[in-house]
Amino acid sequence: MTDSAAYGLVLDALAHRGPADADRVDRSLCSQLALPQVDWSGATGFQATLTAVSAGLLNPANWNAAEAPLPSYAARYQ
Repeated sequence: MTDSAAYGLVLDALAHRGPADADRVDRSLCSQLALPQVDWSGATGFQATLTAVSAGLLNPANWNAAEAPLPSYAARYQ
């Protein structure tokens, strides 16, 4: 939400064949605080959600030791 340079690289990659090229990205993006058209009034609520999701993903209690076995209907057909 706040990395304008990365946003510019993504737009460049979508607009041209091949990978993004930093030489085609407008250098003024580096000095912008946020992506274009960011609604700062909604950003505080989003930040709380992002923090909660990140905390949940980083909590080892939520991790699985291994993948669950495939159910019989998803087993390989022989």
